[in-house]
Amino acid sequence: MDTDTGRAVVSVMCKAGFEESELLEGARLSKDLDIDSTELVEIVVALEEHFDIAIDADAESAFRTMGDLVDHVTRLRSRGEPVGAAATEG
Repeated sequence: MDTDTGRAVVSVMCKAGFEESELLEGARLSKDLDIDSTELVEIVVALEEHFDIAIDADAESAFRTMGDLVDHVTRLRSRGEPVGAAATEG
């Protein structure tokens, strides 16, 4: 990923056990990365904690690719979502 947010999303997903080389923008979450609904919830929670944002369940169901996930996190961050301790500590 070529943005700070994209690299951070990849970093969070690597901590969840994925290989950086497989986390390409066009990688399909279910088909290419074999992410099921339970794993997606875990990833979303990890992203929410990392970025101190809230991703609603309706948006979550629309994530098909890594690019979708990164775009959504980027939009939430650009809206001026409240920044808490998770985003200011490191």
